[in-house]
Amino acid sequence: MTSRSDDRTLGESLRDQAIEAVQSGSEGWVESAKALAVSIARERGVVSSDEVWEQMEAPANADPRIMGAVFRHGSWRRVGFKQSARPCCHQRPIAVWELSE
Repeated sequence: MTSRSDDRTLGESLRDQAIEAVQSGSEGWVESAKALAVSIARERGVVSSDEVWEQMEAPANADPRIMGAVFRHGSWRRVGFKQSARPCCHQRPIAVWELSE
């Protein structure tokens, strides 16, 4: 039997592998989306994936989870959640981020 700590570590590892896989070949898009997210956060104080999707179309054949790569590394701190306004998300909760520079 595995411990919760082991399960969490495995979950984090699988998440990181999935993010790497979905961004493969789209690194330029990810960098542009990161720059946009930073710009929005500096202007408004916070940003979510909805605001980035609003201004950037996903690369062709991209997995929508590619947005995970945008907020995965860098100076981001999750400060809450909100319901997504994107119809395809069915109002699921999404993270709200602020820069922690």
